Amino acid sequence: MFLLKELNCVLLLFHLVRTHWSLIIICMPTKEDQIGPIILHLDSLKFHSSRWIFNVVSRFLKEEWNYLNENISSKECPLRETVWKNLPRKVEKKIVEVPQQQNDYDCGLFVLYYMQRFIQEAPERFRKKDYSMFGKRWFRPEEPSQLRDQIRHLIHSCRETELMKDATASSGEGQPKIGNDGTDPSDASEPKTPKHLSDRTG
Repeated sequence: MFLLKELNCVLLLFHLVRTHWSLIIICMPTKEDQIGPIILHLDSLKFHSSRWIFNVVSRFLKEEWNYLNENISSKECPLRETVWKNLPRKVEKKIVEVPQQQNDYDCGLFVLYYMQRFIQEAPERFRKKDYSMFGKRWFRPEEPSQLRDQIRHLIHSCRETELMKDATASSGEGQPKIGNDGTDPSDASEPKTPKHLSDRTG
């Protein structure tokens, strides 16, 4: 789950039956709005049951609503009072038409790309009028697949950075530390008596 405060929404990734990913976006209204939260479902194969997912998310919102009702005052209510009192009935659910994947294995990349494009293009407060930003022509279906190379490059870069850090740390081990006076502070042996003094007897 990802909370995007800048866009006042929550992103939920659904992975069901261990074979497919889809995306839920919960868009929260302001206190000035007459509507409740909007739940969007984006699925690159239309494989998941939107109805089932909407029910799960709605129950989650209702539980949060019940908890907040018991723990916050009306002044702290995040939504308009008339909306808040009837929140479970004010939730809007929308199956979003989005570009579809052309194979059986890019659903994860499509979910990541849906998230990326939504974050880049969505208004600060998403409303019903903004449904038009989506559509089957929102982007070319081959675009999400390009994320594979970007992710691979990022992983290689991170690995190279870690290897360089390890190499730097290893090269620093075993080298004597030099004090301000140019001597090795680890040398704790007693100072040697100069020869011309050691030859003297008492």
